[in-house]
Amino acid sequence: MKRLPAVIAALLGCWALSGTAWPVAPDVAATAVASAQASTGNASAKAAAGLRSLGASGIAALTAPPAHGARLLALWALDCAYCEPNLAALAALQHAHPGDFELVTVATDPVTARAAILARLRKAGVASYPAYAYAEPAPERLNFLIDPNWGGETPRVLLIRADGSRIGISGELTPAQLKKLR
Repeated sequence: MKRLPAVIAALLGCWALSGTAWPVAPDVAATAVASAQASTGNASAKAAAGLRSLGASGIAALTAPPAHGARLLALWALDCAYCEPNLAALAALQHAHPGDFELVTVATDPVTARAAILARLRKAGVASYPAYAYAEPAPERLNFLIDPNWGGETPRVLLIRADGSRIGISGELTPAQLKKLR
């Protein structure tokens, strides 16, 4: 059997190699899909490929201090009234201060709600930023692993600086709080 192109194999969820099917890791599939979509210029498909599953094993890397600058985790939920305005405000802050911090969105909803999550990210103007959604059945556990001082309320912003310091802010962001994040 001929070797299928990587993109097609990733979409099928297996590699066709010498007649044997091999499972593909989700991140390999997402990378292959993103590469294919980048070449076609499909913006909404790029965002879909960019939504990653977040489990306990991925939290340490996500919450580790960045090498320089800061990482801003925007924790939000589909049923949150203030989340969309917060996401839009954080995108505006990122746009006004490019290079100062990395904005990453984390939906506390299950990754199975992919379509609704992506629609909300597009509506808030943050679909082009790295995005995660919970991939485990116990969101409280993931909440605690992300920030032990967080009770799970949304919206929540967690600023992680290169020096390891952290600032957590829950609720609708005020101009004073946005200034504190810079």
